[in-house]
Amino acid sequence: MIELDPDRIAAAAGASIARRGEGGRPLRATIDSRDLEAGELFFGLPGANADGGRFAAAALERGAWGVVVGT
Repeated sequence: MIELDPDRIAAAAGASIARRGEGGRPLRATIDSRDLEAGELFFGLPGANADGGRFAAAALERGAWGVVVGT
């Protein structure tokens, strides 16, 4: 389980929280929405080929605890 507060994680990443979970903490974090499991925090990072933020909705549909995307 991740012990850092999501607001602190987002601030450190220079990102904003697009949607919050219902409480508690995420089970783990991932940057690949295809590997995401319910209860995890998804980071939609910009990449060389794609902006991970484009996959935020898909991550939420898969049950993400929350999504962090660049501003």
